[in-house]
Amino acid sequence: MDRQTKRAIFILVFSEFLVCLGISLVIPVMPFIKNDLQLTATDMGIMNALFALAQFVASPIIGRVSDRIGRKPVLTAGLFLYMVSEFLFALTNHLWMFNISRLIGGLSAAMVVPTAMALASDITTKRQRAKVIGWLSAAFSGGLILGPGIGGILAGISYKTPFWVAGALGLISAIVLISLLPSDAETLAKTDLEPAENAEPAHHPMSRAFWTVPIIILFTMILVSSFGLQGFESIYKYLRE
Repeated sequence: MDRQTKRAIFILVFSEFLVCLGISLVIPVMPFIKNDLQLTATDMGIMNALFALAQFVASPIIGRVSDRIGRKPVLTAGLFLYMVSEFLFALTNHLWMFNISRLIGGLSAAMVVPTAMALASDITTKRQRAKVIGWLSAAFSGGLILGPGIGGILAGISYKTPFWVAGALGLISAIVLISLLPSDAETLAKTDLEPAENAEPAHHPMSRAFWTVPIIILFTMILVSSFGLQGFESIYKYLRE
């Protein structure tokens, strides 16, 4: 692994950590928003669902777009959209604007998380790939672990403060990525990838050949874990009642 590839991986890990930190910063303040604005459980549930819905719909489309135009532009756009989402949430007190913010946030998550994984796969060899993706997963989890604690501290200033900080983290991530991450062509040209003849043919997700038993098991595991995480975040908002 050369120096340029190491730098690219570090930037990806750093960016994913900051984004996940920003996402989890806002968890402790959601009950305050519900109570102060007198929102119902249905309002909060829809607000949560819109984020996941946008991410669900956009992820396959964004994956194809990043294959065509490159990973870096998609990552950069995703980080800027994340910043817009958080700042919009901080500026408004209207439910419909909160919902728009959550839609934008879901779109940004669809652009950042899968694309970062794809770029990590692009610039690493088969032997390095699992280790690097493990680092990205650790960055994701680390952000989720630290975020609620830091968000609770920042909420002592104002319940809007975590959103401003999350937006600022998104802006910092975007600037770092634009400034330091090499273009896809430069990165791939300098990476010692496996010979093309070793690559397995790709199957379209809609084809029967794609849906092997390991793929189905992986999708099921992700579905269950995501359901549990979203369930926790949703129930947490009502504990102050």
